[in-house]
Amino acid sequence: MGFTFDIVTDVLLLVFWVKYESMFRNKPQESGSLRSPWVVSLFERHIIPDVERYFNVKLVMDGTQKDDGTGTPNVQDKNLLQSFDGERVAPCLANANNRYIFSYHPHGVFPGTALILPFTEQWRCHLGWNALHCVTVHAAGIIFNVPMVRDFLLRLGGRVVTRSALESSLEQGNSVMIVTGGQTEMLHTKYSDNEMHLVTHHHGFLKLAIKHQVPAVPLVCFAENNVMDNIHVPWLQKRM
Repeated sequence: MGFTFDIVTDVLLLVFWVKYESMFRNKPQESGSLRSPWVVSLFERHIIPDVERYFNVKLVMDGTQKDDGTGTPNVQDKNLLQSFDGERVAPCLANANNRYIFSYHPHGVFPGTALILPFTEQWRCHLGWNALHCVTVHAAGIIFNVPMVRDFLLRLGGRVVTRSALESSLEQGNSVMIVTGGQTEMLHTKYSDNEMHLVTHHHGFLKLAIKHQVPAVPLVCFAENNVMDNIHVPWLQKRM
């Protein structure tokens, strides 16, 4: 009986790993092919509301009019989200033709807010949404080497933060979100109610925005650095 159980277990594990290995093919972390609307819906209904309440998430937008395709200027033809009269135009995702590159700061130890924000009801109310396209959140490649964590992010539509992955998402009609301060900004994370360290010398996303004629939208999250504190070893961090 025990021998038979061991054989069945080994066969099931073999089938599982063969199936799981197939999920690494064709670079789903770049194409977004493993995104699951069912998992996204489950995440939005049962997890996001509790996270919003626990962290007291509040989205505040700067901009006086929306680019909704109903007579207001098209932000994709304007630089820095400005209309002809100099008035700032708020991004609008309800128009499926609109694409944006969201530049998120600060990185913090783990930029969890960047992941959850596009799934919140506040995001939908302020920026709108459409059923054709989504906002893809891009993370460091090492995250997609960790089983289970990798699968969770891929099912939510997460992708690696590489030029090819960003361009693939934009060409599919999606908007993208990048934590543009990157690992450097993470090392400067410090628990504080008065200070926020931003790394602003990364300009690759701006070149990408110009190339694809997509507006770049800055996002600043206050208190992201207070969700988790960092271990401060300045001499080692400078070497890194």
